[in-house]
Amino acid sequence: MSEIDVFVIGGGPVGMVLSAELARHGVRVRVADRRAEPVHHSHASILHARTQEVFDAMGIAGRWWPYAHPFARATIYAFGTVVGALELAGADSPFSVPLDVGQNVTEAILVKRLRELGVTVERPVEATSVREAGDAVEIDLRRADGAIETVRAGWLVGCEGSHSIVREHCGIPFEGKRYAAREFVQTDARVRWSYTAGVGHLFIERDRFLGCFPMDGSGLFRVLCARPDRNPDDRSDPTLEEMQAIVREIADPDAVLSEPLWLNRFRTQARRAPTYRAGRMFLAGDAGHVHVPVAGQGMNTGIQDAFNLAWKLAAVVHGRAPDALLDTYSAERTPVAAGLLRGTDAGFNTLSRPNAALRFALEHLAPLALDARAVQTTLRNLVEEIAIGYRASALSEQHDRGSLRAGDRVPDALLVDVAAGVNCTAFDAMRGEGWTLFAIVDDDASLDAASIAALQEIAGAFTDLRCRAVAVDPRRVAAGIDVLADRDRTLHDRWDVHRPTAILVRPDRYLGFRGPLDDLAALRAYLARWAAAPAATAAA
Repeated sequence: MSEIDVFVIGGGPVGMVLSAELARHGVRVRVADRRAEPVHHSHASILHARTQEVFDAMGIAGRWWPYAHPFARATIYAFGTVVGALELAGADSPFSVPLDVGQNVTEAILVKRLRELGVTVERPVEATSVREAGDAVEIDLRRADGAIETVRAGWLVGCEGSHSIVREHCGIPFEGKRYAAREFVQTDARVRWSYTAGVGHLFIERDRFLGCFPMDGSGLFRVLCARPDRNPDDRSDPTLEEMQAIVREIADPDAVLSEPLWLNRFRTQARRAPTYRAGRMFLAGDAGHVHVPVAGQGMNTGIQDAFNLAWKLAAVVHGRAPDALLDTYSAERTPVAAGLLRGTDAGFNTLSRPNAALRFALEHLAPLALDARAVQTTLRNLVEEIAIGYRASALSEQHDRGSLRAGDRVPDALLVDVAAGVNCTAFDAMRGEGWTLFAIVDDDASLDAASIAALQEIAGAFTDLRCRAVAVDPRRVAAGIDVLADRDRTLHDRWDVHRPTAILVRPDRYLGFRGPLDDLAALRAYLARWAAAPAATAAA
């Protein structure tokens, strides 16, 4: 039996992101998938802002740009009338517009990234059984030639989809429902019609909806229709002629579809697990939650699961943090899935089966709402997943005022690296595998020698957490610590800082601790709680 730190079942985007991040953090990881090859079609075909931020933290965000199309807006039509448009561009992120790019491209990029880190997705390899064995997990693997291997790992993560062997072994329920009497048919194809290429179009009818989402700027669309399921036993792919007939009936009687890249028929469900952890085993992605495909949230949410879990699992594997850190994974991510299922279910019912009240709202109230900037911002932040936060988490600790609170995603800001004399960003300061302690001062104060020494001592005492301290000073240059100048107060304003403040950012770019800079006792106690073996001076 082989000995490794973490075994990952499932080599899709979620499993590969998790494995790549574990490897980046120095964890010995293996990942296996029962499929012989990565997917060949587009499948999950959108990358939202928060997912692009994850790829940026991984150092690979730019690898998608040559293949992706920016999905800036979607016009909504209800019962033959233009309702308005959802403006997807403009998210509060360096990645301000979602990207349409096929899952086949995403998987190819992640395969390459894993190889750079010395990890290969083992295919086709099926996990046939799993079991806890003392301080480890044993996984039985069956290869294509019938050979059986038993792997012994410290931890196991199931990223293998809705039929998760890990979830079934742990006896974790998968609660929810199937969408009976509804089917989805779709194609990726060229569309010649009277609607604009390069942007999205969503058509709502009495008992169905049609979405046409741009895959490029010249007429390639993902065409997706949800409609009554007239033949539940039909598992065949739709024909191009069938898809063309749908588009002609709902949108444009002269539409012509051609060059299909993929045709697919499927039914769907909404289910979730109430917990993502059982001892040494975890769930991520579709193993923990599945939902109706509204707003392209599934793969993106799974990638957020993986990014949340990876740094925590690495810290525990390396003995840098207590086991309790792993409990925050499920505590933070299961409420996200619960909210996702509620939102997608409501959206699906609105789109596919609007009753009289919903029809009135779509025709008369939706145009007014979509004209409001606040509504557009709220919808965009939800869809782009940058509104997700963990304020209720045990990892979130707040000791002063400010609209940016512990548990919130930290927004980016443009700064100047004083030592280098070049522009940089807050995200640049957070790069690496550790925590970042921002000592933020204001116009009326700067860091004195005692404060700098205290910050350096704190960072040094908690080397297990790889805590790095930097100063953000709007006008002065502090000596003895890395300084980011904020003369135009961009970060101060965006982070709502109006007094000397200590802000500790987690490795996944969420705010962990916020408190006054002139009283660091609470910060020391916070770090001591989440370090496995803090130095004696840290607890003083």
